[in-house]
Amino acid sequence: MKISIILISSLLFITSSLAEEKSFLINSSEMILDAFSTHGSKIEFQWRDLSPALHEISTQGHALPQNIQNQLTSIGFNFSGTIVNRTLDIRYEANDLDQTYDIGIFRFHYTMIDTIIHAVDGTDDNSNSIPDYIDLMAETFVHVYNEQINEMGYFRPPGDAWISNYGGDYDYGGSDHYDVYVRRLSSSYYGYVQSEYTAQNTGNNEFSPNVNEQNAFTSYMAMRNNYNGFPNSEIENIQVTAAHEFFHAIQYGYDGYEKPWLLESTAVWMEEEIYDDINDCYQYMYSWFNEPQKSLDHVGGTHWYGSWIFFEYIDEHLGGSDMIANIFDVGVNTDSQNGDYSHEAIDDALLNIGSSFQEALNGMCIANIVMSSNPGNYAEIYSYEEAEDFPVYEPDIFSTISFSEEDEFEYVHSTSLNQYASQYIKINTDIPVKVTLDTLNGTQAEFGLHAVVEYTDNNYEITSDANLFIYNSLYNIENIYVVIVSQDEDSFDFDYSLKIEAANTAPKPFSIISPLYNANLGTVSPHFKWSASKDRNPMDSTLSYVLELGRNPEYIDTVYNVGADTSFTPEEALLENVIYYWQVYAYDLAENKTYNKNGIYRFLIQASTPQNNLTFTRAYPNPFPLVNHSIGSIRISFFIEEYNELVKITVYDLLGHKVTEIFDGILEPGFYDHLSWNGYNNKGNLVSSGIYFLIIETDTGITNQKITLLR
Repeated sequence: MKISIILISSLLFITSSLAEEKSFLINSSEMILDAFSTHGSKIEFQWRDLSPALHEISTQGHALPQNIQNQLTSIGFNFSGTIVNRTLDIRYEANDLDQTYDIGIFRFHYTMIDTIIHAVDGTDDNSNSIPDYIDLMAETFVHVYNEQINEMGYFRPPGDAWISNYGGDYDYGGSDHYDVYVRRLSSSYYGYVQSEYTAQNTGNNEFSPNVNEQNAFTSYMAMRNNYNGFPNSEIENIQVTAAHEFFHAIQYGYDGYEKPWLLESTAVWMEEEIYDDINDCYQYMYSWFNEPQKSLDHVGGTHWYGSWIFFEYIDEHLGGSDMIANIFDVGVNTDSQNGDYSHEAIDDALLNIGSSFQEALNGMCIANIVMSSNPGNYAEIYSYEEAEDFPVYEPDIFSTISFSEEDEFEYVHSTSLNQYASQYIKINTDIPVKVTLDTLNGTQAEFGLHAVVEYTDNNYEITSDANLFIYNSLYNIENIYVVIVSQDEDSFDFDYSLKIEAANTAPKPFSIISPLYNANLGTVSPHFKWSASKDRNPMDSTLSYVLELGRNPEYIDTVYNVGADTSFTPEEALLENVIYYWQVYAYDLAENKTYNKNGIYRFLIQASTPQNNLTFTRAYPNPFPLVNHSIGSIRISFFIEEYNELVKITVYDLLGHKVTEIFDGILEPGFYDHLSWNGYNNKGNLVSSGIYFLIIETDTGITNQKITLLR
C-alpha cells in the first residue's frame, strides 16, 4: 500500500529575515516544508542538503508546535516513535521507484519510466541492463565505502532488516542493504540522509565490535536523478555528495544525537579527504572567511560547512585523518542527547596526543591569516598544504591601525566576537609596539592573543602571549596582524579592548665565537669574542656588552663592562689548571638585556702542563665476549692525578677508521671506571668480531690499548 502524499503550496513561515530570528528547529521545519512542496527553493536561508534539517526534526521534532507537526505529517512524517521519520508502511522516498540494483552493501532504488519525474537517463552503453547513471553512482559508492570503512576504519552504518522482526508492515527497503533512493530532489539540494530508527531497537550498532553505542541510528539516503545545472561535472557532484552523505550515515551509526555543526563540517572535510582534486569545499570558504567572528559551531547558512577548515587543520597538524575518527569514537561515550559535548569530544581525542581543543582552535585561527603552504620553519605548524590554491587570501580584517612615534596609544574595541571565533587587527607601524588585551567580560584565560608578522621574503614569525611586543618595518616586515581568539567554553560572547602603545624591546640573542665550550687553552690571557647582537628599536642602534667570568657556574663573580666592542681580553692573568665559566649579555639604552645563545660556556686554562697526569690502568674484560646473544661491555679505568684534564676516548678499527666516540670533556682529578663500550658503532649498529684500538687523548699525550671483541 502506498501512502498518498499531500504537497502543500503555502508555508507557515514566509521571509528569510524572520527565519533568522527563529530557532534552528523552526528553521529546519521551514526548510523541509519548502523542499517537499510543489514550489521548492522559496527559503532563502537554504543549506547545502537537507540532512541537518531532517536530523533536527528526527531528534527534536516532538518539541514543534502541533500545527507544524500537522504540516510535516501531511508530507509523510511520522511522529509516533522516539525518532521522527518518514516511514509508515512505505518510505516516502520509495514512491514511484520500481527498480533496484544491489552492489556491495548498497541497494539503489530508481526508475526509468519517462512519465515519472524521478526517472534517470536510461542510457546503457555497457548493455548490462543497468542505466549508466546508476552504474556510475554504484561505482562511486563502492569506492567511498572502501575509503571510509576499509581504509579509514569507520564502522559500517547499522542495518535495518531487524525491523521485520517486530511485526507490522514497515518498509526497510526489502533487505539489510543500505538503501539509496535516486529521485528528483527540489531546488539545489545535492542529496540527504534520513534518520529512521534506533539501531537494533537498543541504540547499538551491530557492526562495531567491542563498542556498545547507546544512540546509534539507522538511516537511508536520497540522491538526485541528475545534477544538471550544478557546479562541476555530474560525476564530480555524485562523488562529493556520496562522500558527504554516506559519512552522515556513518556518523549516525556512532551517535544520532551528535551536534549538527560537527556532523556537517566533518562531512565536508570528508569530501576533500576522498576527492581532493574536486575542491568542492572551497565554495564555503568565502562566507566563512568573511565572518571569522562567528563561532566555529555557528548553526545554519554555509558557516558550518566552512568549518571544515578546522578539521583540515587538525588533519594536517594534530594527528592526521585518524584524529577525526577518534573524535567520533570518543563521542560515543558522551550524553549528546541531553547536551552539547561536541567540543569535549574533540578535546578528549586531542588530549591523547598531548594537544587540546584550544590548541587546535588557536592554531587554525593563526593559520587562516598566514594562509601559506610554506611559511618558514618557525611557522610551519600554521601551514595548509593547499593554501596557495584556496580561493581566499585572508579573513576579514576587523580593524586597521596606523601607529607612529607621535602616538601615545590606540584602542580597538569589540563587542561582536562569538565563542570559538576570531578577529584580526592589522597594524601599520614603523616603531616597536606593545599590544595588550583588556577583557570587558570574562578573564584573560578566555582569550588567545597572537602576533603574526609577515616578512618580505614570505616567511612568518608567530608570537603568543598575554602581552605582545611587535617589531617595526625596518627589519623587512611586510604585514603585522594581531589575532584574538575566544577559546573558552564557559562564555558565549566576548567584549574586549585592545591597547596598542610604543614599546622598547630587548636586543636579539647572539652567538659565542671563542673560547668555545670545553676549549683547552694554553694561555692565562684568553681573548673572548662573540657575534654582534641587533636591536629592532631605531633608538637603540648602539648596544653595550657585559662579560661575566668565574669558577662557579652557579655564581659567576667577575664582571667586565666591555662597551660596544664584541671582543675582550682581561688585563689580569687567569689561574692555570682551572676550569672557568663565562657568558655575555647585550643591553640597550632602556637597559633591556639579552644573553648569548646556548647558556654558559666553560673552558680549561692549562698553560704549563705537568707530564703523566693521567694513568690508564687497563680495559677489562679483554677480550669481551657475546653473552646471551648480546654484547657485554668492556670497562675503561684510569686515574687523573693533580689537575683537571681534557679527555677524549675513541674506538678505532684496524684500518684506522673511527668506530665510535665514548667521551669528550673535562674531568677533575680522581679515579674513573664508569666509562665503557658495548660493541656498537656511532650509527647504532653492532660491529663484527675482531681487534680494535681504544685511544685516550689528553693534552699530555695519547694512550692506546688493543681490545678484542668476540661474537
